[in-house]
Amino acid sequence: MTSHLHLSAAVACALALVACDAQSPTPKGPTDAPPIEASPLTLSLAAAPAAPGTVALDVNYLHKVNHAAPRMMELYVRHADGWTFQGAEPLTATTAAGKELVVQDQGGGLLRVIVYASGNTATLASGGLARLTFTAPDKASGTVSLESRMPIFAPAEANEGLLLGPPLTLSPGQGAP
Repeated sequence: MTSHLHLSAAVACALALVACDAQSPTPKGPTDAPPIEASPLTLSLAAAPAAPGTVALDVNYLHKVNHAAPRMMELYVRHADGWTFQGAEPLTATTAAGKELVVQDQGGGLLRVIVYASGNTATLASGGLARLTFTAPDKASGTVSLESRMPIFAPAEANEGLLLGPPLTLSPGQGAP
């Protein structure tokens, strides 16, 4: 009987935590993309506000229930020919976990995007990971895609069930209001 009471109390606590989580809104900042909670994708791209002559996009992460959450990420992003990488900024999920964002231009339209921390093992929550900004010549639209170079997340278990979003086609100055 005692074990049933302990189990029932544990289940009640877990349900209370889930209920609190369900009622608390997901924080949205000016740098976050539209809601990603409904997406079946684990990693996706979304248009972000951009100045004329530039293209900006957000890399978003959605943590799947019953899957291990990542502590680090190494992702390759391919961008349109002729676009020039201008910079990156960390978004909510990266900063909330105390992680750093490093983006390396590999040349040939390929970026290496790394989210890590040498001093903590905090996991990443759902949300925006990075905003990438490019200049595009002559108002040229182009396509950006996520490359499936595994593993993307550490620990390796966090890659189970990983779904990458489709390529995204953008034009300079295009983005969410």
